[in-house]
Amino acid sequence: MNKGFQFVKAEPVHIPWVADFMCPEDQEEVWATAHVTPQEALEQSLAGAHMAWTITCKGRPVAIFGANGVSMTSSTAVPWLLGTTEYRQHGREIFKYAREYIDRMLLWFDHLANFVDSRNQVSVKWLEWCGFTIYPAVPWGVEGRLFHPFDLRR
Repeated sequence: MNKGFQFVKAEPVHIPWVADFMCPEDQEEVWATAHVTPQEALEQSLAGAHMAWTITCKGRPVAIFGANGVSMTSSTAVPWLLGTTEYRQHGREIFKYAREYIDRMLLWFDHLANFVDSRNQVSVKWLEWCGFTIYPAVPWGVEGRLFHPFDLRR
């Protein structure tokens, strides 16, 4: 990758940096979803991940993402990505590699589905660009804020 970006296997050691510098939009989303801190959201997401990667920039973790299976018998997974402000600043350079990792998820799962905070328009646009279908926003999460369901099928 150019500009010092690399995709590496996600490890718990990456969590504190991403949690400490998580962009405000992602912080708001994890709080509205489940009233968890960035650290808790990353720990829970990584602990349940069937596959997960960290994006690094010059060796610093700037985002962690992956897919968590819904159940042992389901072919549906929940894709997720939580990133730092630095990740957001370099999104264009990183986004062009996103489809490769989505395709890796679709090798294992027939269906990827989750919710995105409707206030987070950068993420909504990115998901559209990656080929996900974005549905009208509905109340979701512990706060009942508006979130868009989104999905992509193999």
